[in-house]
Amino acid sequence: MLILAGCGSSRSAPQAQKTTQHPARPTPTATRVPLNLAPDPNAWVWQVDVPANRLLLYYYIPGAPWGFIGTYNDHDLLARIKDQSQQYAQLDPSHPVISGLDIASPVVQPDPGPNGYYSTFSSPDLIQHYLDLATQQHMLFFLDMQIGRAPLLPEVAALWPYLQLPNVELALDPEFALGPGGIPDVNLGQMQARDIDAVINELARLAEGQRQVDSQPLPPKMLIIHQWQEFMLPDWYNIHAKPGVRVITCSDGFGSPGSKLGDYQVFDNQQLVQYPGFKLFYPNFPGNPPHPTLDSPLMSPADVLKLNPTPVMVMYQ
Repeated sequence: MLILAGCGSSRSAPQAQKTTQHPARPTPTATRVPLNLAPDPNAWVWQVDVPANRLLLYYYIPGAPWGFIGTYNDHDLLARIKDQSQQYAQLDPSHPVISGLDIASPVVQPDPGPNGYYSTFSSPDLIQHYLDLATQQHMLFFLDMQIGRAPLLPEVAALWPYLQLPNVELALDPEFALGPGGIPDVNLGQMQARDIDAVINELARLAEGQRQVDSQPLPPKMLIIHQWQEFMLPDWYNIHAKPGVRVITCSDGFGSPGSKLGDYQVFDNQQLVQYPGFKLFYPNFPGNPPHPTLDSPLMSPADVLKLNPTPVMVMYQ
């Protein structure tokens, strides 16, 4: 006689604690991954980690009149991503390339809006479209936060339904984290280590299984922090990486290779928090007017891989 006995328990995923009371704003929604007995379509995510892999990401600001993602349809977008991924993979076969989409949300706005935040979340339909596209193609999906004047941790809490998904990661852009009198594209922002550490703590608890999606523990979460001026992370040395979270500092900013290399040596060498990342800006796209935020000339993949230290994440805009 064989008796099979089972018991189950469930644990709800608590929301990130809010440190500041503020008026309600629309909260994005995300599709949850159901628990079933079929093979897990997201099993590949548990094999992704840095520095074993190299991340190749593509950045998009919804509503912007230029950008790699917004210029091409899905078919052409994926073809171009595949082609460039193969270039990096052939140059360095020891670090398998994992591609990903990086979508800005919230996005800073020229007007304060009803909450006075100068920022708003991107369309849930747009986010879901690119999240589905990334998931179907075994790609990571980053939500890149331009918070304006909004408090950081409550904005992260609004994205919590997405972050419970195994291939969804987070990025913070201190340039657009403004003080009480700050205005986007007029003033440059900054983030304090204590606020970034609060986000790392939330992601660590999520990744360690204290917060779960359908009783399934999550793989390590990844957090990108952009920087192209030293004052944007004034106390970077107080940012503490934790088990279950991979912190990547992204040397941002456009310009000549020489100026970009100088920034990289500061932000991803002298002031490296955990893992180095590097951002490049494509030249103008077909049908779009000239835009000043580009690299001239654009560094090749071979040039990028010669950087010291070699970046574990390369991002294109």
